[in-house]
Amino acid sequence: MLSNLTQWDGGTHGGLTGSYALKLASRPGRGAQTVSLKRMTFPRACTMQLECFFTYKPEATQLELSDSDVRSWGVVFDIQNSEHRVLPQIRYLNSLNGELQNKWQYKENSIDFRDVGDRTVTIYHYGEENWKDIPGGHQLICYNEIPTKVNWHYFRLGFDIRTLRYTELQCNDLVLDLSGLGTLKFDAMPNLQNLFNVIPFVDSDSDKRAFLYFDSILLSGDW
Repeated sequence: MLSNLTQWDGGTHGGLTGSYALKLASRPGRGAQTVSLKRMTFPRACTMQLECFFTYKPEATQLELSDSDVRSWGVVFDIQNSEHRVLPQIRYLNSLNGELQNKWQYKENSIDFRDVGDRTVTIYHYGEENWKDIPGGHQLICYNEIPTKVNWHYFRLGFDIRTLRYTELQCNDLVLDLSGLGTLKFDAMPNLQNLFNVIPFVDSDSDKRAFLYFDSILLSGDW
């Protein structure tokens, strides 16, 4: 959905560069999660990069900091070439069971596929299992002292379709080399040649809804 970041004490924040931002909102409840998906294809195997500005907040239902109420937010790419389908997946783990974590993680293993109908399979790869810490990935992200305030942050993530490897992750002034990390990888599936999906998600670590906002999203390739 589009949001102008309305809040109860000061009106509207608006987006970073205009009146609206892209908003994801979970349901209330610890572990509640929402996922958005942009389905695309790639014209040529190359290095792809996602850039954006983002901010996250729990729903401001109480006059308190609530800095541990959002569990995590992250981005998944869903890519298939002629041989493999891969799901490179990273997240910023803000809090887990009420304890601040403040670190970047990735996933290279997941649960098994299950059948949906006679020819379709699915996999829930967003769960809490199998996340690993990214070396050097501890980061404190600015979070304001009033529950209705937001601060925008810069983010970019790169992935090379030719090698099926990450390149770099950057959040504000932290830059991480991800080229040595593994990713979820499966045999290529029927009808998904040149698949390229972008999938952001956010989840709650409390009984409040978790909100994730994006502005100025840019997807680029070096072809």
